[in-house]
Amino acid sequence: MAILSMTGFGKGEGLFRGRKFTVELRTVNGRFLETTIRLPREFSSLEGNVRLRLQEKIQRGTLQCLVQLSGAESASAAPQSLDLEQAKRYLGFQKALRDEFGDLAPLGVRDLLSLPGVLRSDDSSLSDEELWKLFLPVLDQAIEKLREHRAAEGENLRKELLGRLGRLEGLLDEVEKELPERMKTTQERLRKSIAELVEGRDVDENRMEQEIALLVDKLDVTEEIVRFRSHDKLFEQALAAGGPQGKKLGFLLQEMGREANTLGTKSQFATMQHLAIALKEELEIIREQTMNVE
Repeated sequence: MAILSMTGFGKGEGLFRGRKFTVELRTVNGRFLETTIRLPREFSSLEGNVRLRLQEKIQRGTLQCLVQLSGAESASAAPQSLDLEQAKRYLGFQKALRDEFGDLAPLGVRDLLSLPGVLRSDDSSLSDEELWKLFLPVLDQAIEKLREHRAAEGENLRKELLGRLGRLEGLLDEVEKELPERMKTTQERLRKSIAELVEGRDVDENRMEQEIALLVDKLDVTEEIVRFRSHDKLFEQALAAGGPQGKKLGFLLQEMGREANTLGTKSQFATMQHLAIALKEELEIIREQTMNVE
């Protein structure tokens, strides 16, 4: 299963009573699934079904579903009915106006039929179940196109993130190269400082070496590097597994950030501090990109 981006677009097309209708789906990144649905009047009864279907197929992201029905419905495309009561009301309005203002041109049959509500489409000819059966394949077509787009974007993201992980590993390699010289220099500095403090006094050399070793051990960052690499490996495995991994990747980045902060705090040399800063900068770039992973 591929990693999916939360950015995508999908479109499906179908026919309803001789009229073309389209279903367009657009998604951008979001912490949870947030869905906005816009349906024409003819499909308004399907909103609940549409929302459930989208929730089944899409895990995360801000999603907009727009359904459009083109053209005007013709008399041959759908059953129609005449509302005689509405027609009578219009004729009553005309009579009142003629009584008030005198002779007015009478309403012809064509004029009367063109007035709102006199000639109506009989939408009750299709049940919700039948309407959903017609609508669902078009919705699924749009969902499939959306997933294809998100998968293509996700593959680009996966490649980019793997490259960034490689840069992190390279920075950790540089930190490890600096460790032996750093530890040696730190020990020498501590010995010199202690020697100046106890000059002219009797000192237990063994005790002094033990204390120096303890101080140097507190500055050792080997454990942080090991944990960082472990999180790095889990991140890579999540990318390989695919599917909805965005939340897991975010958690692993948070843990890597903690190790990078500790490493920077323990560093007593400019070179290692610069490497710690570079690690955090790289993690921030990865975090921004990971925000778009489902």
